Amino acid sequence: MKRIGTEEPSLYGSPPEKPETDIETLIEDAVIAQALKIIEGRFRKPLSGPLNRSELVAKYFTLKIRTDSVESLWGLAMDSMNQVVKIMKFSQGSVNAATIYPREVIREIIDTKASSMILVHNHPTGFPAPSMQDREITEVVKAALKTVDIRLLDHLIIGDSAYSFRDNGLLK
Repeated sequence: MKRIGTEEPSLYGSPPEKPETDIETLIEDAVIAQALKIIEGRFRKPLSGPLNRSELVAKYFTLKIRTDSVESLWGLAMDSMNQVVKIMKFSQGSVNAATIYPREVIREIIDTKASSMILVHNHPTGFPAPSMQDREITEVVKAALKTVDIRLLDHLIIGDSAYSFRDNGLLK
């Protein structure tokens, strides 16, 4: 029987390694999860005003996906007043890639009756500059959305900072 607060030595006499998740991390994770719920609720309130600045989206997704160890790709379906209708996770990939299928984006966004969309994904390396693949897929998704009369408003990359395609003139 092991008593709380005692450490059993390993074969070499050193104390066992500290578990990866300690109580402080669990508490911080719970606080972040609650903050995300509050922010998400504000996105969905009709009186919250239009989501018309990349910084607002970047703040939310920085909390949500910045520390993820793999890339994930998300979309915000927006109504004609730039209110968030739905937040969708399209894919989760590897350390340096997340696959996206434009037909799946179209299928999901049509169900929301959205008139526009914002793409968001993370770079686990922390370096937010878009790769050539990021630029190409943005154009492919933009063209696919155009066929169903939905505008791609922006594509944000979350790293140590956020990169906006619109703010940097890559999406018009």
